[in-house]
Amino acid sequence: MSNFFDLICPKCGADDRIEIAMHVWARVTEDGTDTDLATNGDHEFCPQSPAICTGCGLVGTVRLFERAGEQT
Repeated sequence: MSNFFDLICPKCGADDRIEIAMHVWARVTEDGTDTDLATNGDHEFCPQSPAICTGCGLVGTVRLFERAGEQT
């Protein structure tokens, strides 16, 4: 397992190239926003959140990339 959430691309097998669209809290600053300064540092996503493998371009939801969801 090379990522905390044990996600893997079912197409190319990459486990270090998965990106997830998620809700995140950020503090507004004069330079823009900063997620590290937010009092609530939550980064929230669910199995239905959009996800992409930047290695091969596979697009789906987080559920598609879950190892536990692999069919045998």
